[in-house]
Amino acid sequence: MSSGTLSRDGSAESSASTTAPRRRRKRPLTNTNTDKLCQNGSVLSKWIYRFNLWTGLYMLNPYERFVFHLVGWFSFTVSLLYVYVFWKGFIEGFRHST
Repeated sequence: MSSGTLSRDGSAESSASTTAPRRRRKRPLTNTNTDKLCQNGSVLSKWIYRFNLWTGLYMLNPYERFVFHLVGWFSFTVSLLYVYVFWKGFIEGFRHST
């Protein structure tokens, strides 16, 4: 069976021959989400702006962004403490074995 439509008399019509595919128009680039929008700020605010664009955090509400950073810093701190404790135990075990 062909992948077309049926006409009134029951014969199959091909949908590929009836319409040509539309071409997309190229739209000009806009100045949204560029560094030009953050020229008046300090160096720190520019870095925060770029970080928010890079991570997509600009889409979050301020309290959601705060919770994201809180959980992120907590996870980072816990992982650093874990690596520190593991390294100290590894060194102590190595010293004890020699």
